[in-house]
Amino acid sequence: MARGKTKDNTTGANLGFESKLWSMADSLRGSMDSAEYKHVVLGLVFLSSAIFIV
Repeated sequence: MARGKTKDNTTGANLGFESKLWSMADSLRGSMDSAEYKHVVLGLVFLSSAIFIV
């Protein structure tokens, strides 16, 4: 039996801070093209994973 949608159309995985993160990422990106911005984000992901390895 399929579950019905809730009133606010959210799932159990929604923690409530996704919109805040999205708006912060948008403000950081500014007028930069998204194809160029992915290099910045991938670099940050690499650095954060390198910190956990050390």
